[in-house]
Amino acid sequence: MNSYRGGMLLAVLLLALCGNGCCVGTVTKVRNNTGKEISLSVINAGQIPALPVTIPAGSSRICSGVMMDTSWVVSDGKSKFVFNDVSPIGTMRGKSRTESRFTSMFPCNRITQHVEVETNMAIYAVGGVGQEIPQPPGFAIQCTSTNSATNFKEQPWIAFASSRHAGDLLLLKKKLQSEHIHCSDGKSQRFTDSLLVDSKDFMRARTVAITIITANSLTVNLEVDANSNGYELWENGKKIGENYF
Repeated sequence: MNSYRGGMLLAVLLLALCGNGCCVGTVTKVRNNTGKEISLSVINAGQIPALPVTIPAGSSRICSGVMMDTSWVVSDGKSKFVFNDVSPIGTMRGKSRTESRFTSMFPCNRITQHVEVETNMAIYAVGGVGQEIPQPPGFAIQCTSTNSATNFKEQPWIAFASSRHAGDLLLLKKKLQSEHIHCSDGKSQRFTDSLLVDSKDFMRARTVAITIITANSLTVNLEVDANSNGYELWENGKKIGENYF
């Protein structure tokens, strides 16, 4: 009887392995070689940024896989480094891309893309065990823009949203202006629009913005302070989370 049960379990396992051969998941393993702790936020087209992943200096962490329209925001606590287009990560082949079935995604195959962030805040491809390799097309990926904490003193960000919710951000802007709060459009990153206010108005603008967001069921991200140390996620007028850098 025990051998029969053992045989049945083995058969079920084999069916799981064979029957799910087309099930594939993709992740990105990011090594932090900057010498300081960083926070990485992944932004896919039309989506609110995912919860940031904290990566201690000299360590690696698993992040979501890179699609064609993916951007990254890397923060070291003092500055934000925006990478508008990290799609080359999704096209890597050879030693910088490994595959395994026996992971947390079991029984699906897991494809892992291996990269590192260096001290110059550029993204490089690395081998599966961290060794240096010839850089594939599109590498090294340079940051598109940098925002330091000092940049936020005169006109800090108050809110930002994915392009999909640009209408919500526009409504927030108009209603803030109707409360005599000066605000303007920030420089749009890929798939993300932002709103700026004068630093002297930030706390009042934030208080008024929360009232506007809840009353109008808006989906936006609201900065927690004028130095952009984090933001709140609001969806349909309800706060659903917080991210801190």
